[in-house]
Amino acid sequence: MEPVSRPAASSVTRCPPWFAPFVTGSTDGIGKSYAEELAKHGMKVVLISRSKDKLDQVSSEIKEKFKVETRTIAVDFASEDIYDKIKTALAGLEIGILVNNVGMSYEYPEYFLDVPDLDNVIKKMININILSVCKMTQLVLPGMVERSKGAILNISSGSGMLPVPLLTIYSATKTFVD
Repeated sequence: MEPVSRPAASSVTRCPPWFAPFVTGSTDGIGKSYAEELAKHGMKVVLISRSKDKLDQVSSEIKEKFKVETRTIAVDFASEDIYDKIKTALAGLEIGILVNNVGMSYEYPEYFLDVPDLDNVIKKMININILSVCKMTQLVLPGMVERSKGAILNISSGSGMLPVPLLTIYSATKTFVD
């Protein structure tokens, strides 16, 4: 497989009907921008995020602006029991690009032992920032290997390259993604 930075117009027209990019954390920021950029090139987009209302809004915006089909999947990556639902929702689709973008951090920088609800924050951050990357890749990679086509983009952070004081858990999870 060769990495893809931007699909060429000719490659988009040769894609099977649902050879689609799949963007996690797609209702805001970087994820939404990736979804819009891929849709701009005529690609159908599968959007996944926590908020059904925001997914519906972004889906409508993309359909209206770029005239492409979209599908949405509303799940909370903080939970570990979501991957069967995602697998079922993706059945029959040839996912050509996976953008592992979903992520979370603290509300504000904090000493490790002073992070409110530390046990819960650790579990949520590992599930969202690490487990999601592994499980989403596990779901789509077999199809990409079978077709000898596809790309996976794992979105990290500068905090993963250089640990940031007062963001130790976040930095550690983003280092994993790097």
